[in-house]
Amino acid sequence: MGFKLGKYVNIIVNGESLRYPLTGIGWYTWNLLKGLNEHKLINQVVCISECKNTKKTRYNEFLTLPFLKNTIRSLPGIYSFTNYCRSKNFIKKTQFLDHNNFIYHEPSYILHPYFGPKICMVHDISHIKYPEYHPHKRVEFLINNLPNTLSRAEHILTGSDFVRKEIIKFLNISENKVTRIYHGVSERFKPRNFSENKLVLNKYRLNNKKYLLFVGTLEPRKNLDRLILSFKKLSPQQRQQYPLVIIGMRGWCRSNLKNLMVSLIDARQLFYLGYVSEFDLPYLYSGAFGFIYLSIYEGFGLPLLEAMASGIPILAANGSATSEILGNSALLVDPLNEKDIYVQLNQLIYNDVLRTQLKHQGLIQSSKFTWTKCIDCTVQLYKKIIHNL
Repeated sequence: MGFKLGKYVNIIVNGESLRYPLTGIGWYTWNLLKGLNEHKLINQVVCISECKNTKKTRYNEFLTLPFLKNTIRSLPGIYSFTNYCRSKNFIKKTQFLDHNNFIYHEPSYILHPYFGPKICMVHDISHIKYPEYHPHKRVEFLINNLPNTLSRAEHILTGSDFVRKEIIKFLNISENKVTRIYHGVSERFKPRNFSENKLVLNKYRLNNKKYLLFVGTLEPRKNLDRLILSFKKLSPQQRQQYPLVIIGMRGWCRSNLKNLMVSLIDARQLFYLGYVSEFDLPYLYSGAFGFIYLSIYEGFGLPLLEAMASGIPILAANGSATSEILGNSALLVDPLNEKDIYVQLNQLIYNDVLRTQLKHQGLIQSSKFTWTKCIDCTVQLYKKIIHNL
C-alpha cells in the first residue's frame, strides 16, 4: 500500500448524511468534519458530497425534498440502487486519493469501494436486535451489506461501550478491531434564563408554559406512543399546566401516533413543532420544564446530552446505551411499562428536590462529553492505523 508515516494525516469523509434536515448521524458527520478541519494534526480533509471541500463550508446547507423521501424509499431495490449510484460517485472522486496517504472515514455504516485504509462508524445494530422498528428494506440492506463492510474495514468505530460489546458479540468481530469514542455536545446547549429564551419561546407560543420536551424522529423505536398514552393518564388540568412539546421530523410508520396526538393538539395540551432549526433548538431545550426520552433502543442518544447540558431534568428509558450516557443524572424507567412511566412522570413534575439534583448531576455528566475530546481520540486512532500499516 505504501502508506507513508508522518506527522500529519489526510482524511476522506463521506458527507452523504449531510442532507437537510440533519438528524443524529448528520450531526455526527458535521461535527466530525468541523473538528478535523480545525485539528492541528490533520493536513487535508476531503468531504465527498455535494458541498465544497473548503475549510469553512457550512456542510448542512444542501437540501433535499423531505416530502419525497417516504415515496422514494418504498420503491423496490431503492436502497441497493442508491448505494450503487453513491459508490460510483465516491469511486470517481477518490480514485487518486488512496495513493496519497488518505484514510477513508465512513460516518454511516456502509463503506464504499476504496483501496486505501478505511474505518467505519457503526452507530447501533438495532436492525438486528429490533428489526420491527425499521422499514423492511433498510433491514434487508444492512443485513446484506454490513458484514462485508466490517470485514473490509481496518477498524470499526462506535459511540458507546454498549454498542461496542454488541458488535463484538452479534457480528463476531475481534475486540481489538472495535473502538468506542463518545460523541460530544455543542456549546450552544447550556442553561439560560427566561429573558434569553423569551424571543424563541414566543415564536412557538410557549411563553409561560412549563412544557415537557421530546426531541427525536417520529418513528416506532422512539416509543412515542407509550409516552403519549402515559401523558394522557395525567388529568386535563395537569396536561394543560405541563403540556407535551414534540420536536422532530416525521419518520416512518407513524399513522397510529398521529391518531394519538390529534385530540391533545386540539386541546392545546400537546404542541408538535416538527423539525426545528439549529438556532432555535437550544432555547427550546433550556426553556423546558423537563425532558422525556423513552427509546426502546439507543446506540448513543445525542438529545440526552443536549438536555443535560441545557440544565433540565430528564426521564429516560433504562437499558441500551441510555444508562451509560446518563450515569446517575436522570430518572430511569422501563420503557414498556406505561404505569411505571406515569409514576416517574409525576416524580419529574412534582419532586422539586429530585429535579434540582438531576439538573446539577446532568450538568456535571454532560461536561464529560465534548467534540474536542471526540475528535482528538479519533485522530489518535488514525495515527494508530497508519502506524500499524
